[in-house]
This record gives sequence, C-alpha cells and structure tokens, in this order.
Amino acid sequence: MCDCETEVNQHLSAHNTRLSIAFSRVENRLVGRLIVATEKINSRGKGRPLTVTPSYCPFCGEAIDAGANKTIPLSQGEAHV
Repeated sequence: MCDCETEVNQHLSAHNTRLSIAFSRVENRLVGRLIVATEKINSRGKGRPLTVTPSYCPFCGEAIDAGANKTIPLSQGEAHV
C-alpha cells in the first residue's frame, strides 16, 4: 500500500487543506477510504450525490486494498455506525 495520502496531506496542510476520507462498513469493521468530491447537477433533484471511492491511488496508480486502509473493528453489539 502506498503512502501518498500522508504525503499529499503534508503538502496540503500548509494551505489549511486535507484530503477527504469516508468511512464505510465492511463486514464487522469500519474502513476509511479516500473519496472524490461530487456534487448534484440539479440542486432541486431528489437524493444526495453519490460518493466516489477510487480502486487505485489517484496519485501513483497503485491498487488500493480496502482491508489495509484505516480499519476500525466494531463490537458485536454495535447497532449503528
């Protein structure tokens, strides 16, 4: 797994900016993934815009392994995330 996210965030921090990370539930754990910003075309349309998560690092092209990204185990009794 590459370290591009950390390196890019270090460069962006000088401009008070960072990459967006979304968390999703995979089996019984939370997985943090880099997201690509999206917006609604028609603001009056129903629903929220879709979230786009790349399968490959947009900076170096290396495959992103969802299991290796920021993983947080959930307890068995957790009702919501």
